[in-house]
Amino acid sequence: MTETFPADLRQFVAEELAHGRYPSERDLVLDAVRLLRESRAREEQLRQDLQVRLASLDSGEAIELADDEALGRFLDEIEQDVEREDRRR
Repeated sequence: MTETFPADLRQFVAEELAHGRYPSERDLVLDAVRLLRESRAREEQLRQDLQVRLASLDSGEAIELADDEALGRFLDEIEQDVEREDRRR
């Protein structure tokens, strides 16, 4: 696969190689594709988690959040759950 990058991406690739972050363009592209695959997998997992949560709401299960602080704690818990799942992969 031989691709030509736009100027801004060529510059980014050159900087990454110059800093020694990747030994070759191929390694950089492989890492980028892996990251894209992981990102898509996380998106799919979040969609599935959302469907489960929406189904529980539809069935009458709910959490009452009295104020913004409670909402913040609830969102923090969700974020921690997602981070734990990411670390397991």
